[in-house]
Amino acid sequence: MKNILAAILIMFPALSLAGIAPAELDGLAADAQEQVVEWRRWLHQNPELGNREVNTSAYIAQALREMGLEPRTGIAHTGVVAVIQGGKPG
Repeated sequence: MKNILAAILIMFPALSLAGIAPAELDGLAADAQEQVVEWRRWLHQNPELGNREVNTSAYIAQALREMGLEPRTGIAHTGVVAVIQGGKPG
């Protein structure tokens, strides 16, 4: 859960640099709220011990695939990595 929140918080400065108006950002956040709440509930209803998050890893990998990303799994046992490519190099 902490990693998901960290990812969301990291995205906000990037969005502001992309020229998204605060009102538009509020709309995007409102649109995403239901999905984020669903993820949070699932994670809290399916707790796993550290470094044994097999089901959590699979759940996150599937969510990333549904977003059109290509996650790599098995990083340090149960880690998941997905690279987001932008329209510009770097």
